Amino acid sequence: MTGILSLTTYSPLIGVALIILLRAFGNRSDTAARWIAFATSIVTLALSVALVAGFNAVEAGFQFVEEAK
Repeated sequence: MTGILSLTTYSPLIGVALIILLRAFGNRSDTAARWIAFATSIVTLALSVALVAGFNAVEAGFQFVEEAK
């Protein structure tokens, strides 16, 4: 599960960027923005559930560590 922390953290920002792009290119539909927000929320929830499912309570130390290279 490489990168799952970053995906969980930045997926709402990706959704916001999509809504901003939607509004910038002329589509002022609130319905489309709501669907993007809903889809982004579902993706973030799924990633969070995957994190909880992959957590090992027996193992000591940090889990899901990501290192910048």
